[in-house]
Amino acid sequence: MRGTVSVLLHCAVLSSAEPWSFRDFLVGDWDMERHAAGQVDHAHYSLQAVGANLEGTYHEDGEFGPTNEMIVRVLFDDAAGMVGSFQLAKVKAPAMPDGDEPPTPQPQPEPKSAFDFAFRAQSDDRFHLSESRWLGKAGGTVQFLAAEDSFVFSTVVCGADAAATLTSWTAARRGAPRRQLGAAGAKPEGKRSMLQRYGWYLLAAIGYAGYKAAKGAAAPSSKKK
Repeated sequence: MRGTVSVLLHCAVLSSAEPWSFRDFLVGDWDMERHAAGQVDHAHYSLQAVGANLEGTYHEDGEFGPTNEMIVRVLFDDAAGMVGSFQLAKVKAPAMPDGDEPPTPQPQPEPKSAFDFAFRAQSDDRFHLSESRWLGKAGGTVQFLAAEDSFVFSTVVCGADAAATLTSWTAARRGAPRRQLGAAGAKPEGKRSMLQRYGWYLLAAIGYAGYKAAKGAAAPSSKKK
C-alpha cells in the first residue's frame, strides 16, 4: 500500500509540473562572463515580462562604470514561449550641451532582431537548445543552451580563410544557488568562474558550437572542388 501511494504521489508531481518555457526561464537578473580570445569580460542582463514578451537592458562592466548599454526586447511567436526573436538596440548617450545645462536625453532607436530562436529539449529535459544564425553584419551561427539557472550563449563567425572565431557568454541567474563540480560535499577552492561552477555540459556546448561552425565552413569549400 505504501509503495502504491508513493507511485501515485510521484505521478501527481510529474503531471502538475509546468513545461519548460524560455519566456519564464529568461525573466530576472543575469550575471555573465564573456570569453573571447583568452579574455574574460563581465556583463549583465535584466529582463521582465511585458505582456506576452520580455523587455529589459544589457550592459558590460567598464573601468569607470557600465558600458555598451543595450535595450533588449524578446518577442515570442508561440504561446509556449519557445520560439521567437531576440532584439537589441544600442542606447544613445544624452547630448552634452555647452554651459551649465543638464544633458539632453536622446530618442532611443527601435530594437532590431539579432537572432531568432526555437528551443528543443535535450538530455531528458535537463537542458534546452536553440541553434540559428546571427543576423548582425558579421553573420555567423548562434547556439543558446539553457540549463537550470544558467545558460551559455555562443556565436561563431567564419572569416574569408574559413577560420572560426568563437565568442561565448556564460551566465548565471543572480541569487541562484551555486552548483560546484567535484565530489558531493567538497568545498570550493577559491573563486571559480561560471564555467567551472555550472557543469561540464556548458563546456561541451561551447565545443559543439565550434565544431558546427567548422563543419559549416568546410562545406562550401568542398562544393567548389
